[in-house]
Amino acid sequence: MHIRFFLLSLENYLTIYTMKKIVFALFLCALTAGSTCFAKQSISLLNGEWQVTEIYGQKNNDSDLMLGFNTKEHRIYGNSGCNTFFALISNASKKKISFGAMGATRMACHKDDNYKYTTAVSETAAYKIGKNNDTLELKNKKGEIVVRLTRTQK
Repeated sequence: MHIRFFLLSLENYLTIYTMKKIVFALFLCALTAGSTCFAKQSISLLNGEWQVTEIYGQKNNDSDLMLGFNTKEHRIYGNSGCNTFFALISNASKKKISFGAMGATRMACHKDDNYKYTTAVSETAAYKIGKNNDTLELKNKKGEIVVRLTRTQK
């Protein structure tokens, strides 16, 4: 009788202990919302290719400028008008994102936007996706918009 009571008590204790751990983990996720708990879900909205519409507040007329996201592989890729480039996503959360060192082709380019665009992308520290998931703003550390884009494909 005592052993059965002990085993039932132990089972109840373990169940309660497990539930407390789960509730605590959910509480931590809620406290750090926008951090690692929800990062995969939110940055997955970036997946696909985006057309550049504006760089540093100036309208872009070069239809070749684009940025692509592959969040499963934690990488970006793009075309800067003359060269193609790529980088790893080094840090990402619900609103913040940064990229590792960029690699690029080295073609001789006479377009000013080539350098300006890759510089703006490398300055990125945060992002904002539009309500319909069809526009994207990349922002620097000061919160200034450095690049605006529209979705071309998912």
